[in-house]
Amino acid sequence: MNPNSHKPSAKDALNLEIEMIDQWTANNDSKKSSPGADNNLFRIIWITKGECTVNTKRRVIDNTDFILCLGKNITQPFIVKTDTKGFSISFSADFFTAGEFEMDIECQSNILHLFSSLTEFELDRDSANELKDVFSRMHKEHENLFPFKSEIIKRYLKIFLIYLSRCVHTDTRVVQQTRNMKLAEQFMRSVEQNYKMKRMVADYADLLFVSPNYLNEVIKKMTGISAGHHIRNRVVMEAKRIAATTDYTMKEIAYYLGFDDTAHFSKFFKTTSGNNFTEFKKQTPVLSMIA
Repeated sequence: MNPNSHKPSAKDALNLEIEMIDQWTANNDSKKSSPGADNNLFRIIWITKGECTVNTKRRVIDNTDFILCLGKNITQPFIVKTDTKGFSISFSADFFTAGEFEMDIECQSNILHLFSSLTEFELDRDSANELKDVFSRMHKEHENLFPFKSEIIKRYLKIFLIYLSRCVHTDTRVVQQTRNMKLAEQFMRSVEQNYKMKRMVADYADLLFVSPNYLNEVIKKMTGISAGHHIRNRVVMEAKRIAATTDYTMKEIAYYLGFDDTAHFSKFFKTTSGNNFTEFKKQTPVLSMIA
C-alpha cells in the first residue's frame, strides 16, 4: 500500500471519511488539531512514519506504526510534524446500529472499548501489514462507485476494527475494561435476552441495579446511541428478519414480539424504522432458510 496514493474521500451514509494525515490537519486549519473535536464521530489516527505529539508527549514513529483512538466527546491536543505520513479514519456511531448489520455482543464490546477513553498504542510490522491489507480494500471501495459499495464498506470497517481491537488487547499498556464498559456489555446482553418482552429502559435498569437515567447516560456515552434506541432497534431487526424469512402475518409477528395490539406494533415499527411494516413486507421477498 502506497500512502501517497490515497486521496480524501466523500463521506458515505455512516459518515465514514478517510484522509491523509496532512490533509486532515490542513482541513482543521492548523497542525495543532484536536482529533475528537467533532463529538458526533469516532476517530482513528494512524501514523505510519514521522513525528507527532499527543497531550505534550512526543512520539517518533519509524520502525513501528502508532495508533490513536478517540471516542465521541474525547479531545486531546495533537501536533503533527511536517512530512509525517498516516491517515485519519472517522465514522459515526450509526455504524454500531446499522439496521441488519448486527455484531456479536463480545465483539462490539471489545471494539467500543477502543473508544471508551483515549487509547494509544504501537503496532509491530506484522500487525500493521494485516491492518493495511484490510484498509486498502476498504479505501478502494470507498473511492469508487462499485455495486453494493455501502454494504462491503461496513463489513471491511468491522473487520478493520476487530483487527485493531486484537492489537489493543495484546498491548500490556491498555487498562482493563472500565465500569461503564462492563455496564454497556451487560446491557447489550440483557437486551438480547429480553427484547421480546421488555421494551422500556427502566426494565433493564432494574435488571442491572442502576437508575434509568444513569443507564441511558452510560449507554449514550459509550455507543453514541441511547439505551432506548438499542432496545427498539433490536425489536425491529427481529421483526424484519421474521418478515424476510417466513410468511407470518403482521399480527403473528406482533404477538411473537410481545405486542398485544397490532396497531401498536405497526406504529412502533414505523416510528423506529421510518418504514410502514405492510409496505416493507410487500417489498421484501421471503427468503428460504436452509436447515
